[in-house]
Amino acid sequence: MPKVLADLWVQWLSARMKGRAQLTEAADAPVTILEEGTYFGENALLGSHEGRGERALGSVVALTDLTLQVLSPTALRDLGLKSSIRKRRAVQSMMDSEPTEMNEKLRQKSPEESELIKSALRQNEKLGPLVTLMSVADLDVVAAAAVRVDVEPAFEVIQQGSVKADNFYVVSAGELVVEKDGEKVQHLEHGGSFGELALLYRAPRAATVRSLTAATLFAIPRQELRVVMQAPLKKKIEGFATLLGRVDILKHLGNDEKAMLADALIEMTFYKGETIIQQGEEGDTFYILYDGQVSVLVDNQEVAKLQGTANSNANFFGERALLNDEPRAATIVANSDKVMVLALDREHFLMVVNPDQMVHGLSPKQAVSYELKALQYKGLLGCGGFGTVTLRKCMLTGNLFALKTLSKGYIVQQRQELAVMNEKQILRMTNSPFIVHLAATFNEAQYLHFLLEPAMGGDLFTVYTKKPFHGSAPHAKFYSACVVRAFQHLHQRHIIYRDMKPENLLLDSQGYCKVTDFGLAKFVIGHTYTTCGTPEYFAPEMVSHVGHNAAVDWWALGVLIFEFMTGETPFTASEPIQIFRLIQAGIQAVYFPRGSGPWANLVKQLCHEAPSERLPMRKGGVANVEVHKWYADFSWSQLNALTLEAPYIPPSGAESLANFDVEQVSRPPCVAYRDPGTGWDRTFEDVRGPRSFNRESSC
Repeated sequence: MPKVLADLWVQWLSARMKGRAQLTEAADAPVTILEEGTYFGENALLGSHEGRGERALGSVVALTDLTLQVLSPTALRDLGLKSSIRKRRAVQSMMDSEPTEMNEKLRQKSPEESELIKSALRQNEKLGPLVTLMSVADLDVVAAAAVRVDVEPAFEVIQQGSVKADNFYVVSAGELVVEKDGEKVQHLEHGGSFGELALLYRAPRAATVRSLTAATLFAIPRQELRVVMQAPLKKKIEGFATLLGRVDILKHLGNDEKAMLADALIEMTFYKGETIIQQGEEGDTFYILYDGQVSVLVDNQEVAKLQGTANSNANFFGERALLNDEPRAATIVANSDKVMVLALDREHFLMVVNPDQMVHGLSPKQAVSYELKALQYKGLLGCGGFGTVTLRKCMLTGNLFALKTLSKGYIVQQRQELAVMNEKQILRMTNSPFIVHLAATFNEAQYLHFLLEPAMGGDLFTVYTKKPFHGSAPHAKFYSACVVRAFQHLHQRHIIYRDMKPENLLLDSQGYCKVTDFGLAKFVIGHTYTTCGTPEYFAPEMVSHVGHNAAVDWWALGVLIFEFMTGETPFTASEPIQIFRLIQAGIQAVYFPRGSGPWANLVKQLCHEAPSERLPMRKGGVANVEVHKWYADFSWSQLNALTLEAPYIPPSGAESLANFDVEQVSRPPCVAYRDPGTGWDRTFEDVRGPRSFNRESSC
């Protein structure tokens, strides 16, 4: 009788084995055979903490007598091995673009074939949260977009490790085999499907799929599905634009301007008794009553009630605030249990109506013209998905800098030209002690370089793996507060960060936290649609491809606090699809340790399913976080003045690399660059920048 070794609940172990066992999914479907030298349960080592089990996503059944070698998280920590675990890499979908045109003949299909495609989408369990959000009409549109593909026997439809991963496939006829690392793991025939990760984001193929016979497939491009998923938000924004057209001071605007303003509207939620605007206060925000009832008071006397519903003519108030500093003429108070308003502030209004009034410049600093040849190499600080970071000493000033170097050939190969240029522009827009500063940029024949402020205390992922800080409220409060200030600075400049995690938080010599790596950040008025970031930190709207705004950063802050306090994220699983299922289930389904109290309450308010109801997105903004009871003993004023003592001061030494653990094998590829002639990097170089940033950059 086979014995189940790991089923339902596991207690944080990783086993290396002798013998044979079978791995099955939760639905008892065989996945693969485990043999001598293989291992299982490794995900439990990466994020679990003592006192909590983790639900397994499958079972391991012994087929023969087995000998297992078991490694627990405690042993991993005691042996000092956890710091060697590779850091999490962000993922990113393709840049926003329209679907490519296909030959219409290839799209033609019979009603039976259309039903086959829709059935395959519904039955593909790994697509779970994505398909359940789609209506019958949505599925019809996706099925209509599917393209017929005929293949010969022994044809590799997809190859394991390939980064060309743009289509999801449904088998109409023929037989195919799925192989992982050369081992057969699945047989596919009529009605089967594969390649589902391609519908979510651009990631290397996890397996090879090869035809055993001649086969007919239907391919669904990612971009076609994205259009369907984004349609509800775009339809909602069109409705917002119609509402704006009824406001006297906005009637003269063109359709494009109204559409931009509609996308800039912020959905805000108020509860019964909360004040939306206060008589006598100066205001700069205009409101549309979208759903619910409010009371209008003048001199504390109710003079009217206003009602709004999404399907009727909406009332609006405060429109003069878009043009003038005028005291509010009345008080508006939420009268129903819940009120939804759409808010537009003067700054966004002027950015659209009069873009020339946007302020791009930063405060002037003493500047110097940097030379790449004058930057002396001191050591390797880190490796990312697209480049390396080295410590450099400037021979012109004597100051230390971090030099981030990217292969231009690899950038072009991965189609990240716009992302790199975008990162440079965003760094030029920021100036905060909680964000790594940019000094200069260089453009060479084969490489691009960012000259950055050094933060010599190392990243928080490494710090937390070496130090027993998980569960420490003082550390979590301090580091999360630094992130709050960074997000506040970015959001004031209409920048969404989108890649929060401990790996992207660096400590300076005083122990203060700085946000780094802006490769996925974006300047946005309204919503954007690119799926990117680290899956465990995705917000639900990122998973669902319905459009997102700055609220995704506040969700990520909640996940970060959870990780600081427990040692793992609330949505941990071994595969992205499984992570996405957990995220869609919501924070309410997450287990919180006993005694978590105030910090758990804060996480739940930051990770609210509705973006507009996340704590900083409600009336009061960031102040709602500052006054939360978890921060009751925390001095925000001292943090602002940079006088608050950090809970941990990294080992000192201006040029010391002791705080950095870098694997040489993690260096990204260097690809020979051939200029495509598009001029994409023409404006990248900007050698003039500040002489220094702080005492840390001076020797």
